[in-house]
Amino acid sequence: MQRFRRFLVACWMVLVVAGSLTAQTSPPVFYAFLRTESGTRGAALGGAAVALTGNVEDSFYNPAILSTVSQKAVQFTFEKHLLDMNAGLVAATFPVQELFSTVSGIADVGVQYVDYGAFERSDATGNPLGSFRASHLALHLGYSNEVDTLFYYGARLKFIASTLERYAATAIAVDVGLLYLFPGHRTTVGLAIRNAGTQLSATGAVEESLPIDVRIGLSHKPRGLPLLLNVALVQLADAYQKFSDLFDRIAIGGEWYFGKVVRLRIGYNQFRRVNMRLEHRSGWSGFSGGLGIQWDRYRIDYAVLAFGVQSFIHRLGVGIQW
Repeated sequence: MQRFRRFLVACWMVLVVAGSLTAQTSPPVFYAFLRTESGTRGAALGGAAVALTGNVEDSFYNPAILSTVSQKAVQFTFEKHLLDMNAGLVAATFPVQELFSTVSGIADVGVQYVDYGAFERSDATGNPLGSFRASHLALHLGYSNEVDTLFYYGARLKFIASTLERYAATAIAVDVGLLYLFPGHRTTVGLAIRNAGTQLSATGAVEESLPIDVRIGLSHKPRGLPLLLNVALVQLADAYQKFSDLFDRIAIGGEWYFGKVVRLRIGYNQFRRVNMRLEHRSGWSGFSGGLGIQWDRYRIDYAVLAFGVQSFIHRLGVGIQW
């Protein structure tokens, strides 16, 4: 109980810092890709992933999760977006003690990217002038360690570069997170602040703030059921008018275990559903699902997300631990 009280105090201090950040009243443009769901498992669970454990991908939601990855690991994730847009991430974790014998903890390095493909350039009268590309890239270095038994913290430093034709912009940001595992590990709670930083340069682009994302969540394994329930509040740094608007920030996900190998996942994100509504039609927006296979040192994850009224995004992740 003493450890949990320390966790609550730490959460309160982090939220005080988050509360001092300016609420975002307008959506980001140049750095909007930082708001996308990063992992495959977390995306299938509707983004309710701030308190998950044991997976490199999940640490993109909360860097404190790195401490629950007990082995060296490599993760590859690919997403086929709408039209010709592709996205993905590559990440690797390793014990810091392998580099510095007197330092404990887990570190990770990686890259997250979005490639919009090629666009045709033309003049005012429609004459072709060749083509150009647009892309986003975020390089990161993360670290996580324990505050006390069952209580972890983590931080990730990110360098971000975005290009659109001859325009370019760079930024630097940090993610910070806390994770607490209750005795028995049937319940975990987490808190994360992502994308807190500033733009470094903007060449021919409008300067804008980074899309800060504050999330708090819980994961729970009901006794006697092969199920992991996940609930989170997401995008808490976005401005809202009244307390009831927090219900539009709810994300819920369930992960069912079929033996030791197969996991079936389904999720719902109210924030995504509200913001993707088109002419009072929502379709399947906000819903997601997926499948996970974990065998020996290998894991394969698949997720599908409803995007807009009639569009779906597919994501595939492959991880190896040793």
